[in-house]
Amino acid sequence: MKLSHKVTNCAWDDVIKKWKVSIENLETQERFEEEVDVVINCRGTLNSPSMPNIPGFETFNGEVMHSASWKDE
Repeated sequence: MKLSHKVTNCAWDDVIKKWKVSIENLETQERFEEEVDVVINCRGTLNSPSMPNIPGFETFNGEVMHSASWKDE
């Protein structure tokens, strides 16, 4: 497991029976490749909030909150 890293490519290699994973370190911008037996998808869907395209949404005067940026108050 690597934190602050981004998978840029992942492909199964049928010859060596492993996943070839291309990775970028988001802090240093270093790029490298690893061969691994198992891939677990943990894409962090909630790390990039996206609001729905609803007519009138931009003029709504109430409080708007996304589950990815929840207010703890």
